[in-house]
Amino acid sequence: MHFDIRKIQHLRGSVDPDDVSELLSLAKEAPKVDAEVAKIVNGEYIKIKKSEHCNASLVQYDAFSDKVNNIVSHCSKLVKEHHGLNCISQEIEFVYYSTGTRYWPYVDGQAIDGNVATRGNTQRDITCVVYLNDEYTGGSLYFQFFGLEVNPNPGDIMIYPSSWQYIHGVESVVGDRYALVIWFKTDPPAYSLEDEVITDPKVLRVLSAQSRI
Repeated sequence: MHFDIRKIQHLRGSVDPDDVSELLSLAKEAPKVDAEVAKIVNGEYIKIKKSEHCNASLVQYDAFSDKVNNIVSHCSKLVKEHHGLNCISQEIEFVYYSTGTRYWPYVDGQAIDGNVATRGNTQRDITCVVYLNDEYTGGSLYFQFFGLEVNPNPGDIMIYPSSWQYIHGVESVVGDRYALVIWFKTDPPAYSLEDEVITDPKVLRVLSAQSRI
């Protein structure tokens, strides 16, 4: 099943503090909208609003997209350096958590349909999360299959595969938490494009709980 904790990489202080401060300031003033999640609907992987899965908000960063794109470019180089993969496209979400919000356990690049992990039409191979502040408590990033929980500092970046082995969530937040999330499609793909049948009952219990939310 290829569970490899070494592929979860915590890159400390990877973003210049001045860039972090500027991006955070802009994000605080920017408008917010409700977050969406990707789910299988009629056989297609699409985004829908589902507050019982994620009740955070998204920062509308159009007014400073150049600043965001600079960070995306930096993350693309890190994926090449640490995973040996070329990033050929990306999807970006600028996530804002206020008090009481969280992200329940979730697989970024696959949907769980019964005992099958399928990509549907998603293009997510590698996930990068850029952390911008620490003005909150809670909000830990946790990986269920690895028993791993992390609390990154401003300027840190987390990089990990987007496949089902790396199902993860964000604990409830008290305060305000800002993070830039980037999903890269890579060449070669970081994991199989084919559907995968999962037979381990313990694994299925974890994954099926996510799919029922």
